[in-house]
Amino acid sequence: SPFDEIPDAAGMDIKGYVRCGDLPLQGVVVTDGYSVTATDQDGVYRIARHQDAQFVIMSIPGNYEANTVNNIPQYFRRLGKGGVAVERHDFTLRRFDNDSHVVITPTDLHLANRFEKRDIVWFKEGFVKDMDMLVADYRAKGIKTYMMPLGDLTSDAHWYSDNYDLTDYMKEIIPLKAPVFNVMGNHDNDVKFSGDQAGEQAYKDIVGPTYYSFNIGQVHYVVLDNSIWINPPESQSKIEQGVTDNQIEWLGKDLLYVDKTKPVYIGMHCQMSALNISGMNLLPSPHLKEWQKLFNCFIGFSDVHFLTGHTHIQYNVNYSNLGYPNIYEHDAGAVSGIWFWPQYASGAGICNDGAPCGYEVLEADGTDVWRYYKSHGYPATKQFRTYDRNEIHITAARHLPSTVSNAAKSAFEATVGDFFYENKENQVFVNVWNFGPGWSIRVTENGRELPVTRVQQRDPLKLLVYNAGMIIKEGSIPNQSAANGQTHHMFLVKASGPKTTLRITVTDDKGKVYTEDMVRPKAFTARSFD
Repeated sequence: SPFDEIPDAAGMDIKGYVRCGDLPLQGVVVTDGYSVTATDQDGVYRIARHQDAQFVIMSIPGNYEANTVNNIPQYFRRLGKGGVAVERHDFTLRRFDNDSHVVITPTDLHLANRFEKRDIVWFKEGFVKDMDMLVADYRAKGIKTYMMPLGDLTSDAHWYSDNYDLTDYMKEIIPLKAPVFNVMGNHDNDVKFSGDQAGEQAYKDIVGPTYYSFNIGQVHYVVLDNSIWINPPESQSKIEQGVTDNQIEWLGKDLLYVDKTKPVYIGMHCQMSALNISGMNLLPSPHLKEWQKLFNCFIGFSDVHFLTGHTHIQYNVNYSNLGYPNIYEHDAGAVSGIWFWPQYASGAGICNDGAPCGYEVLEADGTDVWRYYKSHGYPATKQFRTYDRNEIHITAARHLPSTVSNAAKSAFEATVGDFFYENKENQVFVNVWNFGPGWSIRVTENGRELPVTRVQQRDPLKLLVYNAGMIIKEGSIPNQSAANGQTHHMFLVKASGPKTTLRITVTDDKGKVYTEDMVRPKAFTARSFD
């Protein structure tokens, strides 16, 4: 067999072949995270190992698959620690037509064994059950689904306080019906260590590489780690948001092997920008350290999408305002919602911005990719929620039991913003959680179109489910930034009277239409999950 021996080459410490059955595969990209090379006509690669390299990683080519072990594709091998011997690592692929495919990108799972271990149950009953049904639907159409969780798979401090770490997470994903390409989040670092390399070593030992690439069909996927772990003793879990120079250098080399007309999707945990509403648009202003270095890697690429999480809210932006019209960012709502607190307090999941708990879905057909947000327990057609402002009046007297202390009542009322006041001006709020570039919203009343304004506003349902729910359950609200959080995807219209029906039509960037005939008055309670 031609695969028996690979002659050594001077200075090359890692070597191996990539094959499909007995056929050598040429042009498959292989890296140690520092150098990037491609296999020759014999399917052979050679790499001069970098002193910090811990893996050799194959960038799976489109229309091939690697075998999975415990639901993880075998795209990497661990290198021996500090040896001088030449190491050989071979990779095997099989042909698989995945030009049409689906990638699910859940984020902020925050599995931790908390709430008497019920967070694991909520994860299974919410996300896993929903995902299983979705994967079955796609399988019935002959379409394969993959999964790329976008970090905060676990909750760092709870590795020790609740005895649940990345080893437990890796067991949790074995039964999922889609192979998993993991992304590291800030809470997947080891709180017992300070500094980025020491903090992420447990992740590398248990999960795998923190940055790499792969291809499915016509789409190039990149995984990056953009939380730089500082974790000084006086400020646990502290990070800086940025992509390290060695990742930027590696990325530049990786992209040399990618057709610039193909879509590129980059999964990483932390969001990149602060946000400002400008008319019906949302304008990003990046806070990611040295973001231009990262963006400049994609000059000449036509269709670049960053997939992020971390915020437990949703936003979609294009970076044209900063001179990068080819670059988009899609920040997804959390599988855990507000760290599972709403499930604990009210029995229902919700995110900081009022979106239901859920996950992003990428549906690729060749180079055409449709993205949508799939809420747990709702059909994919559920993309917004409506509120009749006339019916909303959020005070402690109306929404908290009389037994709650005056201090707790005041703490609650301090978080409700404008909704503390009655307003009978026939206003209607529409929360369209995945609204982004190319989307539109149209509202008519008896056939007459009403002006729609994009506003920054608290979500009233979140105020009841999380803020009031936690006060009732615990006497306090655990996370003030979530309690006071606002959404950037709320839309305001003014009806002519309190009893008119509004026709609300939302159209996404692929022309898919979502509608609701909103009969008013529309009641508002903590059970307003329609």
